[in-house]
Amino acid sequence: MTMAKRVGTLVGRYEIDSELGRGAMGVVYRARDPRIDRTVAIKTVSLLGLEPDAEQEYRERFVVEARAAGRLSHPRIVTIFDVAEDPYTLTPYIVMEYVSGRSLEEVLCTENGILPLDTALQVTQELAEALDYAHAQGIVHRDVKPSNIIVAEDGHPKIADFGIAKLNAPDLPQTGRTLGTPAYMSPEQLRGDPVDGRSDLFSLGVILYQLLTRHRPFPRAAIHRWTTEETYRQTGTASSLSRAPWGLQSRSVIPAERTIRSRMLFHSASHGNN
Repeated sequence: MTMAKRVGTLVGRYEIDSELGRGAMGVVYRARDPRIDRTVAIKTVSLLGLEPDAEQEYRERFVVEARAAGRLSHPRIVTIFDVAEDPYTLTPYIVMEYVSGRSLEEVLCTENGILPLDTALQVTQELAEALDYAHAQGIVHRDVKPSNIIVAEDGHPKIADFGIAKLNAPDLPQTGRTLGTPAYMSPEQLRGDPVDGRSDLFSLGVILYQLLTRHRPFPRAAIHRWTTEETYRQTGTASSLSRAPWGLQSRSVIPAERTIRSRMLFHSASHGNN
C-alpha cells in the first residue's frame, strides 16, 4: 500500500502542499490542517512486504509508539500532533510540527562540512538537553543523525522523528530492516542488543566529531567489526575506547576536539569505576 499524493489532495483531513522528501520507509509532505489553518509535516510509513499478522501487530504498535513520542514537549524536539491511517490506502501516517529550515546534513554541505567551534558546541548542547528531556520521559530516539536534525531559521536545532525510528523498522524477521543508521549507531545497537538513552548520546558524540572535523570517526571496517568481533563487546570503558582502531588518533583531529574526547574518556572511566 503506497501513498503517492499530489498537491491539493488529502491525507485524512490534511491538504497536501508539497513533497518534502522520500525514503525507503515512506514520504514526508508539507500539508495544511484546515481545521485550525496550521501548516504541518506529514510522514507516511510504508508497510510493503509485511505478512498480514505482522502488519496488524505493527499497526497496533504504531499507535502506541506515536502516542508515547507525542507526549514530548520541548523547544528542541519536533512536536507530534496526530497519528492516523489514510482512509483510502490504510497507510499509517504521523502529523508533526512543520519547521522552516534545513537539515543539519544540508547545513554541513553548504558550510564546507564544518561549523565554527562555538556554534558546534552550542548546537550539541541544545541537542543534548533535548535528548536528556526525552530520556527522562522514557523515550529513546534510536536514529540520531544530521538528516534527522532540523536547523530552524533562527539557527537553533530541533530533533525530528522521535519515536519514528522504532516505528520505521518493526522488530520482525521478515522485514529485513535495520533500526538506525550504521555510521551513527552505538556498538550495542549495531549488534541488535537492547539500547537505552546512552545509545543516543553515542550518536550525538559522532555528530559532534563530524561537526568539528568534517569526518565521521568510524570507518566502515570498524563498524563491521563491531557487529562481528567479541572484543567490541567491551566498548564503553576508557581502556577499550582508547585502544579502538577507529581512526580517532588521526592527525585530522583538531586540538579542541582532542580535548573534548579526552574529557569524555575521563568521564567514562570515572563512571565505570563507581
